[in-house]
Amino acid sequence: MRIWARAMLVVSLAALLGSALAACGGGSSLGAAGYSNPEDAVKAYFDAYEAKDYTGVVDLFTEAQDTPKNEMIDGANEDWSQYEFIEILDLELDTVFISDDEATIDVLWDERCRMYTWDQAEEFRITGTFYLKKENGKWLIQDTAGGLPWWT
Repeated sequence: MRIWARAMLVVSLAALLGSALAACGGGSSLGAAGYSNPEDAVKAYFDAYEAKDYTGVVDLFTEAQDTPKNEMIDGANEDWSQYEFIEILDLELDTVFISDDEATIDVLWDERCRMYTWDQAEEFRITGTFYLKKENGKWLIQDTAGGLPWWT
């Protein structure tokens, strides 16, 4: 049972690590472009995450961080290279707050993934919160929180 709980924790931490790594670095062309609404920015995050496109994940965050983008991408690639695949099965967005230049979106998603060391794929239900900021008329992710699975 401890191995199962540890495996679930690794998966959830990988999701959080992607968010944290991205939050530590700058944006590139996509990040500079942003999205016209906060929901689209969050959906783009999950599209990039599922595709294991860590450059795309990093590009969705504001440019107000100090870590160079290439270091964040290298760290994410190293950590997530242990996954054979990551699949988002269901994604529910609940917009908690939107103002002229800030937004908070709670997210619930079902994720199926497989690490190369696992005998089979596993499924998890995960919650998180995205904090977004409008910069130059476009929405970008400023920070994230949560990401622990429910053991139900």
